[in-house]
Amino acid sequence: MNGAHDPIDGDDPTAARVRDALHARADGVEPAQGDPAHLAEAIAADRARRRRRAAWAGIGAAAAAVLVVGGLVLASGGDGGDQVVTGTEPGAATSSAPTSTTEPPETTTTGAPTTSAPTTTESTTTLAPATTAPPTTVPPTTAPVLPGGSTDPRSGPTSGPYPALLTDVRTGCQAGASRVVLEFADGAMPGWTVQYVDPPIVEDGRGETVAVRGTAFLQVRMSPAWAHDLDQPDAPPTYLGPDRLDGGCASHLELVETGEFEAVTTWVIGVPERVPFTVNTLSGPSRLVIDLAT
Repeated sequence: MNGAHDPIDGDDPTAARVRDALHARADGVEPAQGDPAHLAEAIAADRARRRRRAAWAGIGAAAAAVLVVGGLVLASGGDGGDQVVTGTEPGAATSSAPTSTTEPPETTTTGAPTTSAPTTTESTTTLAPATTAPPTTVPPTTAPVLPGGSTDPRSGPTSGPYPALLTDVRTGCQAGASRVVLEFADGAMPGWTVQYVDPPIVEDGRGETVAVRGTAFLQVRMSPAWAHDLDQPDAPPTYLGPDRLDGGCASHLELVETGEFEAVTTWVIGVPERVPFTVNTLSGPSRLVIDLAT
């Protein structure tokens, strides 16, 4: 210790006494209990113990750091993967999970799983089933249905006195039908046929074309029937009306006499189209009644 300054050196008397005691110990003189030299020895021993503890603490911290690093290397499987260790202090174990360069696919779940409902029309979706309106019945563009009516030919037998003399022809319009009435004398009713015929319309006996308004033609043929009384001199007419009458109805445009030949009397009803019709016979007076749907 010669030539070196000890940290306890100083100018105060106690420090001088401690220095003298240390020098005496260096010369082989053992200090007495309570002597300043003994005190100096105690101080020196304490400093030595502190230095040793500091040294061992440093060694322990270094060993702990080595163990931590070794543990991380082993945890990584020894594959040389990148490791990041930060904030390691002596004596404190630090664990850093290995980083992965490949991120797992991102999965996003929002709410409950959705269920796609089946689609219809309009049905697309979780909508209530579409309500289909019932089909609309469109009335025919021709004529309303006439009860019992059709476009098929109709016919009836002869009844009463022979021959049937035609006395009146008239037309009229009423709800749902237009009407043609042919009236006969003395309760006689000739045989009759009512049916649609194709144009041209020709006059019985002479074969000349007769003009009739309309695009469909309903022929009324009666036999034996006359519009003249052949049993009287000069055969006076029994029907005194015109041989062409205006129908005055939407389904009945015109009524025209087209023949009186060999006990066959014929009239033709002109209509816009073929519509259903009915035929009835009435008595008191005797009448042939034809109704056409309007």
